[in-house]
Amino acid sequence: MLSKARRSLGHRHLLAVALSGEAPLRKAVLANPDLQRAATLLVESIAINPDESGPRDWAMLRAVQPEAANTLAEIIKQNEVTQVMRKINLRLSPASGGAALSASWAAEIAGDDAAALDILRRCVDRGVPLPFDLD
Repeated sequence: MLSKARRSLGHRHLLAVALSGEAPLRKAVLANPDLQRAATLLVESIAINPDESGPRDWAMLRAVQPEAANTLAEIIKQNEVTQVMRKINLRLSPASGGAALSASWAAEIAGDDAAALDILRRCVDRGVPLPFDLD
């Protein structure tokens, strides 16, 4: 994963992708006590300032703390400002792997898996390496 997306994504995106991916990698990441602590801190942070969290946090939490991820999904769906900001960010940075993943995860949260995949395909079509294959 790292070799594929070393220059297009940061560690937080890669961690969320790893937790969304294949079972052996996901299982290994979930077993890490630092990840468990980070998830706990993330849930605490969301409780204090929910508008500062986004789809990347949801992508991480859905594997670690699904109930917290469901709560965050509802917050994300209701925050119109961040929805608009994500769309603007994707338009201003069409070659950003992070912007594409965030927009894709937001589409998943909204229940639109086809749109989520389309966002990632457009990113790949622009030559942006992602840490996984779309096929």
